[in-house]
Amino acid sequence: MEYFTLYHLILRNTAKGNVKKAQTLLDELSKEKFVKDKLQLKSVSTYALVNQTLEVLNNLIDEGKIKGSYRATKQGNIYLLNGLTTVGYKELKTLENNTTRNKILGYIEKEGIPTNVNGISKVIAHFFQKN
Repeated sequence: MEYFTLYHLILRNTAKGNVKKAQTLLDELSKEKFVKDKLQLKSVSTYALVNQTLEVLNNLIDEGKIKGSYRATKQGNIYLLNGLTTVGYKELKTLENNTTRNKILGYIEKEGIPTNVNGISKVIAHFFQKN
């Protein structure tokens, strides 16, 4: 799974304002061409996609980019979401710019940074500190 794209899609869909729970976010993401293509081509399972989405969502909340919280229960985490923070909106605006997006992707490739949740989060944080 391409965490960078997933990261961007989560920010974009959360910014819409109607995403208050993780299930709503998953429903919105399922409408995205990127997600539909991945599932249709079976390049990622639904189970893996949900887990990766929640992992990225946890990071975005923990990093203060999404206003929200989550709490562990026996059935899994319960999420309460309330849009993006100022930092989240700034990152989303930057990621929407293809030139900047390509610079970030080039940096990831050049530096050989792992394209997992933590790697992507660190690169984006580094990029925003630099600019």
